[in-house]
Amino acid sequence: MAKAARLDSRAASPPLSAPGGLADVIAAIAAGEVDALVLRTPAGEQIFSAVTEEHPYRVLVEAMQEGALTLTRESMVVYANSAFAALVGQGLETVIGSNFKRFVCRRDAARIEGLLHEAGTAPTRAEISLQAPSGPCVPAQISIQSLPGRTPERFCAVVTDLSAVEVNHQSQARLASIVETSSDAIASVLLDGTVLSWNRGAESLLGYAASEIIGRPVLALLPGRARGQFQAMLERTARGEAVATLETAAIREDGLEIEVLLTLSPVHDREGKVVAASAIARDFTERRRAHRRLLSVLESAPDAIVVVDLAGLVVMVNTQAETLFGSRRDQLIGLPLTSLLSHDFSEQFAEWLRLGPRKVWPGSHREFTVLRGGGSLPAEISIGTVETGDGILLCATLRDVSERRLFQSALQERNLQLEEALLAKDRFLAAMSHELRTPLTAIVGLTGLLLMKTAGPLQEAQVRHLERILGSSRHLKTLISDLLDLARLESGNATLQIEPVACNEVLEEVLQDLSSQAEHKGLALAAGSSCGSVTLHTDRRYLRQILSNLVGNSVKYTNQGEVVVSVRQENDGRRDLVQFAVRDTGVGICAEDLTRLFSEFWRAQSATGGRSEGTGIGLYLSQRLASLLGGRITVDSEPGRGSTFTLSLPQQVHTG
Repeated sequence: MAKAARLDSRAASPPLSAPGGLADVIAAIAAGEVDALVLRTPAGEQIFSAVTEEHPYRVLVEAMQEGALTLTRESMVVYANSAFAALVGQGLETVIGSNFKRFVCRRDAARIEGLLHEAGTAPTRAEISLQAPSGPCVPAQISIQSLPGRTPERFCAVVTDLSAVEVNHQSQARLASIVETSSDAIASVLLDGTVLSWNRGAESLLGYAASEIIGRPVLALLPGRARGQFQAMLERTARGEAVATLETAAIREDGLEIEVLLTLSPVHDREGKVVAASAIARDFTERRRAHRRLLSVLESAPDAIVVVDLAGLVVMVNTQAETLFGSRRDQLIGLPLTSLLSHDFSEQFAEWLRLGPRKVWPGSHREFTVLRGGGSLPAEISIGTVETGDGILLCATLRDVSERRLFQSALQERNLQLEEALLAKDRFLAAMSHELRTPLTAIVGLTGLLLMKTAGPLQEAQVRHLERILGSSRHLKTLISDLLDLARLESGNATLQIEPVACNEVLEEVLQDLSSQAEHKGLALAAGSSCGSVTLHTDRRYLRQILSNLVGNSVKYTNQGEVVVSVRQENDGRRDLVQFAVRDTGVGICAEDLTRLFSEFWRAQSATGGRSEGTGIGLYLSQRLASLLGGRITVDSEPGRGSTFTLSLPQQVHTG
């Protein structure tokens, strides 16, 4: 009766020692116990007749992935399949007829005869190293069994390449290690929802040990509202789909509900059928809270804020952004930021992203055009990078500047009007200067002639009246000159005439002009010690005007004592200076008034409690003129102890 052996060539070969294993089938064919072989191949089952083949085992061994050999007691190769020839890198014509030791590394060659001897009594197995013509030794396992009833004695050997087995084993070990040490919760579930595996990350996230949860339904870990979502995900996975990350909820062992990001992927068997699902879960609770906090901050901002990812796509907006763009939030999220702004912004932003976003956006506080429906409006934009749990995001702040542009336009128009008014004022003052000075000059001149008694003798009362007229006229003339000089300074039309100026000469002129006022009050007005003849390169007229104002003020606010003016040379470490000091024994100035003493139209508090007389432009004008000459005026004073005003000017005024 014919016998048939059945073998699946698509599966790995069974162990040599197993009942009905590959070696037994080979032995049965060799002994004539099997005359037909049914071989399962990728093309289906095929029947091979053993008795009609020259080598009845050829079909079987050629279908093997392992190397198959027939050896003599002296380790000569009687037969080898193509798999072994490929393993040792030789052709079959070279392998068959060669000694097997030739294909074994030197350290293992001496063991071969011993292994054959052992196989004569019982099947034996050992690990050896094969030697290819080039390259390193290859680890392998050899299984040897004696072929019964053969004379001379023959041995069947199966050689398995262990390098691929070891790589696969290491790969599986690494994969298992990664899964087990992952901070994410990783589990596998059957298609009915039963838990199959549970890593340490899952234990940490949900509080259940693997021994407590494996075999239980996973739906027990989900709140009611999330069970339908998970069931739908599992159904999609059963169809072979990898379900994208979904935000859902889970219940910890302690009853606390947390938010998680869940991903399901199908697990296939060898035939490609989906048999389970791999689940990866990550705690999303804190990130969700941070997201809500961030959204709260964005909503409280007065400007429109758009958050985009590194691809330039909008991921979050606030209410102000909805108003700015005239679109709902769900319409804006997912759009490229460049589609919401003008072309010039798009080009600059794309280049910035291409270089890798830096901390500073080069277009900060620049104005771009926001596209809004069928129209547009101007907006100022700045962009910064933000580190988040999802990586780096870009935060764009936009501000509608339409109203600001209108305000700036109105302000510019107002400034033009003010400039025109100032020009009109300057023209008025310039025109009036001659009209005012001409009669005042006549009044001053005629009053002087009357006081000289050129028109006849004067009574004492007439002299007093004429002196009052002369003093008031001179004061008015000085006031007009100050106002005109101030107008020139304000308009930028003041010009300097730099020339060598003898300081002592200017002092004598100023003291002579004010001597009659000092004598009238019984004051001593004199020039103090100086360093001899000091010469300045400056504007003589402006220098005399400053000194006249300073000395005139000291005379005005000193009721008894003296006013002394001195000049000296100094060096402040940078340049040579000339300092004029005007010291008086007057009423003094309080500390509060000193801070505002040189302000325009401001008058200090008098000793009697009221405001001092005058217009309040003398000291202001003097400080402006001193600045024009490259210097400044300082003051040192105490109430009741007098004051000292110091004018410091550079030895040489630089007009450039």
